[in-house]
Amino acid sequence: MDDYLQKAVEIRKRLDSAAPVPGMPRAAEIEGELSFIRRLFGARVVLGLERSFAPPLVAVVTGGTNVGKSEVFNAIAGARISAPDPRAGMTRRPAVFSDSSNAGFIGNPGFLEGFGRRELSAPSVLNSPAESGPMFHFSLKDSPAARDFVLVDSPDVDSNRTENLDAALRLLAAADTVVFVTSPSKYNDEACVRFLEAAISAGASMHALINFLGRDAAEVVADFAASVLNQRSAGREIRVFRAMRFKEGSGVPQGLSPVGADLREALKADGEPGEKRRRAREALGRVRAGFSSSVEAITAEAAKIRAFLASQSALAEAACAEYLKALDAEKFPELEAVFGEVLDRFSVPVVDDVLRAPGRALRFIASALRGGGSPAEAARAAVARRKEREAKKASEAADMLRLRVVESLFKAASADPLFAEIQRAAASGPLIRPVEAEARSIWSGAQREFDSWIDGMKAEMIEKIGRSPNLRALVKASKAALQIGAGVAGILVTGGIGPTDLVTGPAAAKLMQLAIETFGSAYFHGKRSAFRELHAVRFRAMAGDLVLKPLSQAMPAVPAEGELEETARLLAEFEIPEK
Repeated sequence: MDDYLQKAVEIRKRLDSAAPVPGMPRAAEIEGELSFIRRLFGARVVLGLERSFAPPLVAVVTGGTNVGKSEVFNAIAGARISAPDPRAGMTRRPAVFSDSSNAGFIGNPGFLEGFGRRELSAPSVLNSPAESGPMFHFSLKDSPAARDFVLVDSPDVDSNRTENLDAALRLLAAADTVVFVTSPSKYNDEACVRFLEAAISAGASMHALINFLGRDAAEVVADFAASVLNQRSAGREIRVFRAMRFKEGSGVPQGLSPVGADLREALKADGEPGEKRRRAREALGRVRAGFSSSVEAITAEAAKIRAFLASQSALAEAACAEYLKALDAEKFPELEAVFGEVLDRFSVPVVDDVLRAPGRALRFIASALRGGGSPAEAARAAVARRKEREAKKASEAADMLRLRVVESLFKAASADPLFAEIQRAAASGPLIRPVEAEARSIWSGAQREFDSWIDGMKAEMIEKIGRSPNLRALVKASKAALQIGAGVAGILVTGGIGPTDLVTGPAAAKLMQLAIETFGSAYFHGKRSAFRELHAVRFRAMAGDLVLKPLSQAMPAVPAEGELEETARLLAEFEIPEK
C-alpha cells in the first residue's frame, strides 16, 4: 500500500468514527451529511487510489419520477436490463450493468458500499418491494461497448418513497459521472434541482438528458440551460442531450438509440484516469467542506457537555471541601492513641514495674466513679461515635451534591434543547433517586482501609524507633515523663537526681516536646494531612459512584477532545497525487 493510499485509509477510518452528539439539534441532518461524505471519500478517493483511477467509470442514471430513467439506462446499455414502469417511483432497487470483465470491480466491497449485491434474475425484481437493507442487482454481459464503464440505474429522487431518495444519495456518492434525466414537465422541479446541485457539488461529471421533447425542444432546452444549469453548474460544462418523442417498440426504444450511443462515447471520455483524478480532487473538496461544517456543529455541542460535566465536578469538589471543613473540627482518638500504643512496646525498667499496679488501681477507681468501662472501652466508644458522625455528614453531603447536580441539569434543560433531551434520559435513571442511605453504607464499608492505615502508622513508628538507640532512649524518657514527671526522666537520661514533678500537665507537655523532637513536627503534620486526604479520596469516590457516574451515563457520547479537529487537519493536508 503506497503512502497516499495508506493515509486515505486512515482518514476513512476516522470519518467512520465521526458522529453527531445524540439529541443535538440537526443530529439526523448531520449524520446524513457524514454518511454521504464517508461514502464519497471511500468510493472516489480510496477506491480510486486502489485502482490508480483506472477504468471502469461508475455512471449513475438518475432523475425524477416518470422521466424515463430506466429507458435511458437501457439505451446506454444497449440491452433491456432495467424495467420501465408507467407508475411513479417504481424503480426501487438499483440495477447495475457492465461488461463481464468488470466482475471483480463490482464485487469489490468499496463499490456501492453499504449495498448488498445479487445477480439480476429478471427486470421485474427491480420494481418489487425492497428487501431489508439496500440491495442492488447486477447483470454482466460480454459487451465491449460497456468495458470502460459500470452503469447504475438509480431510484427516483422526488417520489414520496423516502427510501428511494436515500438509495439515490448513496449511489451519488459512488458516481464518477451522473446522467441526469429530466423532461419538459420536470426539469425545474425543486427536488430534482436540489439533487442536481448535490451531484455537481460532489465533483461528478455531468450529462443532462431531456426526454420526451416535442416541437418546442429548442425553447425547453434553452430555458433549462438558463434557469437551471447556468445558475447551478458552478462553472462546470454540462452537456445537454435531447431525446425526441418516440414510439414504443420491441427491444430498445427507437427514439433513444442514437442518444444512448452518444452517451456511451461521452462516458468513455469521462473514464480517462486524468479526468477521474481531477474529479476525485473535486470530491475531496466536497468532503472537506462537509466535514468542516459538521465538525463545527458537533464540537459546539460537545463543548457544552464537557463544560457542564466540568461544572458538576467542581460542585463535587466544593461538597468535598465542605465535608472536610466539618471534619477538621473532629478529634481523632485513633491518632491520639497511636503514640501511647507505641510507647507500650518499649519498657522502662523499675518505672513500669513499680507504677504499673498502682496505675491499674487508680484507673479501676476512676472507672468505677465514672460508672463506665475501661479507658480502652471508652476510647473505642469515642471512635465509634466519631465514625457515626462521619458517615452521617458524608451521606448528607453526597445527597446534597446530588440535589445540586439535578438542579443544574434542570436549569440547563430549560435553556437548551440538547439538555432537555438529557434531562428526559436522566429522569428514569439513578441520578434522580436519593443516595443518603446508600452513601452511609458505602462509607461504612470502606472503613477497613482506614484501620489498615492506622496499623501501618503504628508499625512504621515502631520500626523507626527499633532501629535507633537514641530514639529508644527518648521514647523511654517520654514514657517516664508521662507516668511520673519530668524529674524521673532526667534521672533516666542523665543518671543524676532532679526534681520530681507529679503534675500531669507539665509531664504531658514534656512528652509532646520529646515526641516532636524525636520524629519532627512535619512527620505528625504529614500524618494528620494524610488521614484527612484519605477522607477526601473516600468522599470523592463515593460522590463519583453515586452522583457523577450516573450523570455521565445520562449524558450522550461525545468525541474525544481534539479528535475531530485532527481528522479535519489530516483532510486539509491530504492531496491526491498527479500520478
